[in-house]
Amino acid sequence: MAMTFIKASRRPLIFRRLTSFTVLEFKTLADKLRSEWKELEYKRLSSRPNRQRKVGQGRPYKGSFETMLLLTVMYLRTAI
Repeated sequence: MAMTFIKASRRPLIFRRLTSFTVLEFKTLADKLRSEWKELEYKRLSSRPNRQRKVGQGRPYKGSFETMLLLTVMYLRTAI
């Protein structure tokens, strides 16, 4: 079973245990970070000097931004 934000948010108590955030707090955090992440990701991708393709071409990310943030928070909680 792959962990996604949608699946995890269906069980608020387990979500809270995994992340220490409520689902509403997590959505608020994701909304605040999304625009900054997009800007930094564009800078990172466009700074490569020998690009063969334009920024945005190629394989898209498999998960949503919320899922990537969820997995990052879970990793940081268990690794630190």
